[in-house]
Amino acid sequence: MAAKLSVRRLRKNDWPVVAGLFGHSGACGGCWCRYWFLPRGGKLWDEMKGPRNRRAMQADLAAGKVRGSLAFRGKKCVGWCCYGKTRDFPRLVNSKSLFRDPPHGSWSIVCFFIPLRQRGSAVASGLLEHAVKIISGMKSATCIEGYPVSLHAYADGQAPAAFAWTGVPKLFTRAGFRAYKRKADARPIYRLLLDR
Repeated sequence: MAAKLSVRRLRKNDWPVVAGLFGHSGACGGCWCRYWFLPRGGKLWDEMKGPRNRRAMQADLAAGKVRGSLAFRGKKCVGWCCYGKTRDFPRLVNSKSLFRDPPHGSWSIVCFFIPLRQRGSAVASGLLEHAVKIISGMKSATCIEGYPVSLHAYADGQAPAAFAWTGVPKLFTRAGFRAYKRKADARPIYRLLLDR
């Protein structure tokens, strides 16, 4: 029987846990969850992938510049979720595909990483629930955004796991998020408005 899932807040000294979870590939292709922290992609992203992203993530985590949640089964870390104030993610703010005017006090849930063997066992739901709880406790937070991948582009309605690192719509709707109205072909944005 699998150990019960527990989720806790990321700590400054959690680098060994994060590095162990992300493994040699840095979660996916040398990303190390740095995609949204850079101002742009293209050449800069290609230059950062791998060891440079790893060093940047380690330094930012130790400096308290990364917010997140970690999921465990017993002592084994089985999942990661990264979130923060929307303005803390330069690439998100500069994104053409996600262009909008986020509300004042907007926070964003930008990344999930769950190893293959742990997928389909409610790890993402547990991480999202924890992230929402933490963000809701912030006095300045008025809105939480998520950016799930659209499944309409896939014939079977299933996105490959490597492309679903921002979550899928069902994950967010089950947690009370609602689709923010955009053009039909625009990347989805889901919002949870907080009672203040």
